[in-house]
Amino acid sequence: MRPSQAFSAVSWIALLALAGCNPAANTTASNGTSPVALAMPLTTGAETPVTPAPAAAALPPAPKPVRVVHVTRPEDNYAYVERAYAMSNAFGDAPPDYGYDYGPTHVWAWRGRDNSVRLVEPIDGGDRYYYYRPGADQPYLVRDYDNSYGYDDTGELVVVYDREGRPLPYDDRYADRAARELSRARGVYAASLNTQRREVRAANWAARRSQIDAARADWAAQQSREAEWRAYHDAHAAEQAAYWQGEQDRRAREAMAFTDWQRRDYQGPLPAAIGARRGADPAQQQALAQQHQRDQIAAQVRLDQQRADLQAQQRQQQAEQQKQQQAQAEQQQRDQIAAQARQDQQRADLQAQQRQQQAEQQKQQQAQAEQRQRDQIAAQARQDQKRADQQAQQRQQLAEQEKQQKAQAEQRARQAQQQAGRQAEERQAKQQAELAQRQAQEQQARQQAEARQAQQHQQALAQAQARQHQQQAAAHPQAAAPQKAPHAPPQNPQAKGNAHHGHDHHDDPHDQRQ
Repeated sequence: MRPSQAFSAVSWIALLALAGCNPAANTTASNGTSPVALAMPLTTGAETPVTPAPAAAALPPAPKPVRVVHVTRPEDNYAYVERAYAMSNAFGDAPPDYGYDYGPTHVWAWRGRDNSVRLVEPIDGGDRYYYYRPGADQPYLVRDYDNSYGYDDTGELVVVYDREGRPLPYDDRYADRAARELSRARGVYAASLNTQRREVRAANWAARRSQIDAARADWAAQQSREAEWRAYHDAHAAEQAAYWQGEQDRRAREAMAFTDWQRRDYQGPLPAAIGARRGADPAQQQALAQQHQRDQIAAQVRLDQQRADLQAQQRQQQAEQQKQQQAQAEQQQRDQIAAQARQDQQRADLQAQQRQQQAEQQKQQQAQAEQRQRDQIAAQARQDQKRADQQAQQRQQLAEQEKQQKAQAEQRARQAQQQAGRQAEERQAKQQAELAQRQAQEQQARQQAEARQAQQHQQALAQAQARQHQQQAAAHPQAAAPQKAPHAPPQNPQAKGNAHHGHDHHDDPHDQRQ
């Protein structure tokens, strides 16, 4: 469920106090008994077991969803936890006034002299605290183990706190838990009036006393760390102290008396500071009730004065607010006129600046165009010069190439001529070699022919000589037998050498050369 409206917190001390003075709301029981008469004496004996109440998630669903509202001023978010913290400080670690059963769970009750109520029931991991303004049957704050929920006087959810008392951002899941907690708070409170009251066992209070006091110390520590809560506390500390002073003094005496009685192992009668309003005889109860009535009348006078002072303060605040609003409206109007003038001047300045910028831009554009034109002319001249240089370079390169080609042609011609000369010389050498080879072959052939001719001549001569010898032998057979054949005439060594070396220049009848 989303937040539906805003809640304005004025002065929580005044609102709660005025509610406590409402005769219709101030009735604490059907017989009109006072908080003093409702207190029960402490009893001794062994500690009894504790049955914890269901956790928030295990509580039955609420008959109807809770509406969600918000405070107008963010600092008022701390009004609920600050009021509960002030009540807890007033009760301190004094023992409960009485106990009663709500289902299987035993609940403790503290009732202030203004008929404000704090109820405490055990849960797993701690306790659940219910805080009620005077005469109200539904709480303005429920403190669970992990969260606390602040409600306005119609039961609408205003704020959710974490375990240390810091306001949390809104979340849909908180609405369901807050509705379950609120429904149980109404039932627990109704049982505190209609169920038989029972004495609180001293041993049970001694066992849980430090746990309840530690929860109050957690709030105190967080208040010192949280700047916004501390600021709210400082702004209301004086009126809180004045409102709870009597209650705080009485409960402090009871706490000290209980500590002393506990040291004595609960021996002897109930301390007077505790028993003065617990289990007194009818005459004492009547006297206490009369004193309480006188205290209520005095409180009513003080509260009437506080209400008158509050109303005067509110009227003065309204006048101051109207004056401030009018001054703010006039200042706002002047600021608007000045802002409009500044806007007009800014607009004029801007237009002048824009015109100046346009003129500067035009001037820059013209200068840039002229510079571009000069740059183009210079670039064209550079290109022309570059082209001329390239052409001259190309002509020079062509001349160099032609020169190189001519030199190469001349070199090739010289090389060709040299090659032709070498080839001619080679051919001539080859021809000479061939000629020499032929001559040598011819010389050899002549020598061979001369040798054959000489051999043939020798053979022919020998044959002739043989025939001659044969003829002679035939003519003179007896004389021829003992005679040796005549030797061939010796050859001329010079002629033989010429035949081998080819130096014979005489005519040879067998030489066929032409």
